[in-house]
Amino acid sequence: MPNTITPTPSDTSSWATVGNGASKTINIAAKKAPNRKLIALNTNEERIDPPLPRTDPAATTRLIERVRHKKVCNNYHLIGKCKSGKYCDYDHGERLSPGEHLVLKQRARQRCCPERGCCRDFDCTNGHVCPYGKDCYNDNCWFQDVHDVDMKPLSSIFQDGEQEWNLK
Repeated sequence: MPNTITPTPSDTSSWATVGNGASKTINIAAKKAPNRKLIALNTNEERIDPPLPRTDPAATTRLIERVRHKKVCNNYHLIGKCKSGKYCDYDHGERLSPGEHLVLKQRARQRCCPERGCCRDFDCTNGHVCPYGKDCYNDNCWFQDVHDVDMKPLSSIFQDGEQEWNLK
């Protein structure tokens, strides 16, 4: 009778068990490109703020309740970093929900950037044009000198220096 060797489970090898029995899944699906920061420019190369979606009233209420105790840090919550770190006067704490993030972004845009249309800071969270544009009737509007800005984007510049034209 010939000697027969019966393989034991540890003797078998397959694609799933190569490398100490650990299986590895390889995902070949295309990865979504990360959102690149951009600055929208009009025909006069003035920075304009793209419109934001409407906010959720419940998210607005939650953010108002949170900032009642201590205002949140715009830089930390909107761009993900704060240069002041532990010396910052504002709350870093728990990250905001996407709805609260949108509310904070809209509130930050109500504060006028000193550079207005000339601003090229990709991390600037302030507003560069009046959110009400030509329909603004506030006599004390901080954006009075930019109420007539052309809000149609002609091009976008990206952090890597690439420029994209919207010639539609």
